[in-house]
Amino acid sequence: MIRWHEAFKIALIEENERELVSLLEKMPKFEHLDEMESALALIAEAKQLFEIKKKQLLDEMKKVRTAKKFLTNSEETFSEKKLDVHS
Repeated sequence: MIRWHEAFKIALIEENERELVSLLEKMPKFEHLDEMESALALIAEAKQLFEIKKKQLLDEMKKVRTAKKFLTNSEETFSEKKLDVHS
């Protein structure tokens, strides 16, 4: 069976957020200091990955909001021109 550390490293490399969360939820109790330190370092890397993904998601949401606003304004402008039959 694959050890927790190896599985966590693989999930980090693959940027598999679901697997990382799952592994965090199933984190074993480590008996040795070196295992604890290694787990701490891996968790810190996962935190960085989640922060990067969060920033990317916020950027994408901002782009969607900007596009939605543009499209909404374009539709309003088009509707106004369409209804003005005297121009």
